[in-house]
Amino acid sequence: MSIKSNNIVINPEYESLFSFENEAERTEHNAQMISYKVLSEIEKVCNEKNINKQKLAAMVGTSKSYITQLFRGTKSINTHIMEKFEDALNISFEIKVKLNEESYSDFLGKQLSLDILSSVDLNDLIAKKES
Repeated sequence: MSIKSNNIVINPEYESLFSFENEAERTEHNAQMISYKVLSEIEKVCNEKNINKQKLAAMVGTSKSYITQLFRGTKSINTHIMEKFEDALNISFEIKVKLNEESYSDFLGKQLSLDILSSVDLNDLIAKKES
């Protein structure tokens, strides 16, 4: 059996790659994806400037092993090292926020529910049910 969603078929063997056991696992995965996005951009700049990981480490004042750990995903990128990358590579990070449609509709649904609930007097609901 396979999962179908919007014409996408996922074999059961791979289903676990697209699902999470709990919220902490999902959060960790998403944080790692953000790190990979940032490091992907760093790697592009380094390739353009012919800078290897050892030279990059020297430029930002850290060890080659730390840089390797960042790129392998065993360490997470932080804003301090991002600042050092900006300075050493003469770049700047541009942050853009994009609302996901699903997240926005979920947000609206929650807001509407809260607005409706806040406008209802629970005593009126109880009184109507007892009548």
